[in-house]
Amino acid sequence: MYSDHRLPENQDGRLAALARYTVLDTDPEPIFDNITQLAAVLCGTQMSALTLIDHKRQWIKSTHGLRVTETACDISLFGSYTILGNDVFEVSDTKADPRFANNPVVLSSPHIRFYAGVPLVTTDGFAIGSLAVLDRDPRKLEPHRADALKLLARQAMTQLELLRERTESCGQVGLLVQASPLPTMVVDLEGRVTQWNPAAEQLFGWTAQEVLGRVNPIVPRGTGGLHGAVLHDVLHGKIITSVESTRKHKNGSAVDVSISASPIKSNNGRIIGAFVLYQDIRETKRTTRQLEESLSVLRATLESTTDGILVVDRAGIIQAFNKKFLDIWKMPAPAIGSGMNAEALRSAMDQISEPQPFAARVKELHKAPERESFDVVELKDGRVLERYSAPQRRGEEIVGRVWSFRDVTGRVHLEAQLRQSQKMEAVGSLAGGIAHDFNNLLSIIIGHTALLQSELPPTSESLRRVEEVRDAADRASTLVRQLLTFSRKQSAHSEVLELNTVVRNIFNLIKRLLGEDIELSLQLAHVALPIKADHAKIEQILMNLVVNARDAMTHGGRLIITTDVHVANVPFSDASNIRGDSAELRVADTGPGIDATVLPRIFEPFFTTKEVGKGTGLGLSTVYAIVRQLGGDISVTSQLGEGTEFRVLLPIVSELAGVPQPKDITDVSSSSGHETILVVEDEPELRILVGEVLRQQGYRVLEAKSPQDALRIARAYDDEIHLLLTDVVMPIMRGGELALHIREQRPSIRLLFMSGYAEQDSDHIYRSGSLIEKPFPPQALTAKVRQILDRTEVNDNEDEAQ
Repeated sequence: MYSDHRLPENQDGRLAALARYTVLDTDPEPIFDNITQLAAVLCGTQMSALTLIDHKRQWIKSTHGLRVTETACDISLFGSYTILGNDVFEVSDTKADPRFANNPVVLSSPHIRFYAGVPLVTTDGFAIGSLAVLDRDPRKLEPHRADALKLLARQAMTQLELLRERTESCGQVGLLVQASPLPTMVVDLEGRVTQWNPAAEQLFGWTAQEVLGRVNPIVPRGTGGLHGAVLHDVLHGKIITSVESTRKHKNGSAVDVSISASPIKSNNGRIIGAFVLYQDIRETKRTTRQLEESLSVLRATLESTTDGILVVDRAGIIQAFNKKFLDIWKMPAPAIGSGMNAEALRSAMDQISEPQPFAARVKELHKAPERESFDVVELKDGRVLERYSAPQRRGEEIVGRVWSFRDVTGRVHLEAQLRQSQKMEAVGSLAGGIAHDFNNLLSIIIGHTALLQSELPPTSESLRRVEEVRDAADRASTLVRQLLTFSRKQSAHSEVLELNTVVRNIFNLIKRLLGEDIELSLQLAHVALPIKADHAKIEQILMNLVVNARDAMTHGGRLIITTDVHVANVPFSDASNIRGDSAELRVADTGPGIDATVLPRIFEPFFTTKEVGKGTGLGLSTVYAIVRQLGGDISVTSQLGEGTEFRVLLPIVSELAGVPQPKDITDVSSSSGHETILVVEDEPELRILVGEVLRQQGYRVLEAKSPQDALRIARAYDDEIHLLLTDVVMPIMRGGELALHIREQRPSIRLLFMSGYAEQDSDHIYRSGSLIEKPFPPQALTAKVRQILDRTEVNDNEDEAQ
């Protein structure tokens, strides 16, 4: 031994105190390096060292000017002597001091000739090491430098104390960090990472070796300010929770996290670092975005639906509603903004025609939350709502109720109009059926009176009476045709008509339609107004306009029907497409008039200003369609309180020569023949009459009482049958179908159909032949028969316009 190795009397306690600091064999730390460097500078020496002494060595935590980490206690006794005292231990010249003259560190490198050290004393009085300055030249330490060395020694001891506290605290925290299922790290007062757990490694991809000791290793550029602010607050005692930010994964991707942090305190209450927890919120944010998108779609759906939606909880508190709900119930949003539905319910009750039954149903639903409910609610303003209600469920639990309200006022009105239209259609079908039978009877009456007229002498008194019967039958025939027009069952047959004559012929029927409280005035043009149209369609136009005017004048009034010539250069309407002069028909009434806001829609189908059940809304639209089909135009003018006038323009044909003139019914010289005719008519009296008329003209007649009978006769008759004269409407088989079957047997047979009315959708087979409308006089029948038989060839499409 180079000298005595003296140990403190309290060696065991001192060693235990040293062990508490767990600083032996640890990595260099800047704070201690700064202290040793400052000691050398302040004391003006070449070297300095901070040493810790255990039972066998001096371990050097930090040096300046020396390249040594530890020495054996029996080699370097400077530290051992230093810890034996409480003040500066100084050796001015080591070679002159026998205790150290032969020491290897004196005799050889680093050739220490001067030493001054201060013991590092713990708070409980144990010297665990020293802070010393050394030099290769002998010297003395001035008092002020000695004081500076003692001050630095106390500062070094303070740092060792902080290190011990941090180590003890971090040791406890470390267990929590490593066991935490959440990504966790611990930073010291400088922001360096001191703890990093496996969960953090899994979330961010960085291993503990890659981040320990580093500052902000996972903080991406641009977010350092937030990170620094959070760390600053925590290291000053604040607890931070759920701060959303972004951190950097090792692969460079961003990781959305929620940060919670709290300060770490030593046993004596000093803050020595920060405990930081991370929660991965990427999935939460994705879920939130998806939820927001779903809610956005739901909100858009609720706002785009035509139903008013209201959602309440089990207590009746409003949870949600859409704008349509407010519109339907005419409520301002603040009226239900409080969340309670009492005010909203009260507002709704004030609008319902029968609020008590509605309130009772609502009360029942509160008692039976699992029930669904549907009913129709009528409001005082005439609107009709469909109400549907269903429970709102969260899983199996009923948490509220969803109410939906749909304004079906328009649909209800349309349904009522449709029912009225169907009723009118049924009436029309009934009228058509009656007209068919009535026309059969009229054909019998007209036929027999015509035969009597031909048999009686001109001077016979009976002839006059027969003529009266014939005139009555003709008038009845006109009434039937007008009835068919009114019921829309008359066939379309375009011909040249004189408008004044058509109006005059229907005048009596119009008078009966109007009633006694409406004065009818007829003002016809003094010139002929030839038009090309179907007779029934013109009557239908006039009848619809008259009925419309009559319904408007509920308390009586005056109706004026006028015809005139409308010259081409006089404006009529912007949409008029008529070129040249036209026939004008005006129907004016003194009714209440039509509101200007309604007038543009007056010709729309199903639009009506009449009450429910009193109009189909089809009359004027039908008139409009007919006028347009005839190449004409129609307009309406009206003033409230002054009445309404409809004006119809129809093209005038170039001359009146096309208007058919009445035929001389006694002229039958060209109507006779010798051909064979198969007559098919299910009305016995009419069949016998037709057969008698044709036989008188020389024809051979085969009579069939039904289509089946006609087919049997056609198969059994050996000679040629030149003409099939058949009724259209018969039981089991219609005339068109019968003609098809007979033409298969006899391709050259001619066709002539009889009908009391012909619907527009009648079978193409009979429409492709010829048609004679019932009732008809014998002369008209024989003339038509002769016309068909005299055709040069059989053509399926002949006479289709008739």
